[in-house]
Amino acid sequence: MAFFTRSNLDDLRREADQLSICVEHFLYASEIVPEWDEKTKGFYDNCIEKCNGRLKAIHFLMENIRTQGQTPDETALNSEK
Repeated sequence: MAFFTRSNLDDLRREADQLSICVEHFLYASEIVPEWDEKTKGFYDNCIEKCNGRLKAIHFLMENIRTQGQTPDETALNSEK
């Protein structure tokens, strides 16, 4: 784990925390707001988009952390999988 930078791990942790918050907002709203309410449709869509963005950021950070300790040849081999 020596090739992980503190910054990357902190960024990953921060994104995971934000994803958790997005999911909690969605769960809270789904428990108290009727799904058919047109006013909340935008809220649900926004939550889903935010969660999707956080997941993409987490995926990018994890890939970045994983490939930092590899040589360029190893990185190319892993990207082909």
